[in-house]
Parts: sequence; structure tokens; C-alpha cells
Amino acid sequence: FCIVFLEADAAIAARSCDTLREDITAHDWGALHPELSVTLSIGVSDQAAVDSHERLLADADTHLYRAKHQGRNRVCWAGDAAHELLQRVSAVDPS
Repeated sequence: FCIVFLEADAAIAARSCDTLREDITAHDWGALHPELSVTLSIGVSDQAAVDSHERLLADADTHLYRAKHQGRNRVCWAGDAAHELLQRVSAVDPS
């Protein structure tokens, strides 16, 4: 499914998605099945300069697959990736 946040930047959308993810993860799904646990991986895009909704969804999809690759149950977006890259660079060269 797709959620569109009008007039919100990616950081605000990612925080809202993370709240949704936390709520879904914390919900008691036991009424459906006693051993059921549900997680949520989300990819967020704010590529306003793209020329089609297909490219916007493709960018979000790229971040979704990154979330799944990193262990699922998380929200990933371009700002998140930039933060991770800076952390890796700082770990290699602390100067």
C-alpha cells in the first residue's frame, strides 16, 4: 500500500511512518493467532523533482528493499541512508 504525506518533508513522513510501525509491532495480534507477530518495513521518498509518480514509487521501493535487507521492521529513506554513510565514514576516518 502507499501513504502520501502532502506538504511534509521526508523526515516528518519517516517519523510518522515509524510511529505507525511501532504501533503495529506493539499491537496484540493474539486474537488472530496466538503466535502471530506483525512487523512493518517502510520505504519513504521525497523526490519532488521526479517527472512521474512511477519514479517516486520506485525510489520509495528502493528504500523499502533496503529496510528489508537491513533486517526488516524499520523505516528507510534517503536521509537515513545519508546518516548511515556518514557514520561509516566517521568510523573509518575519525578526523
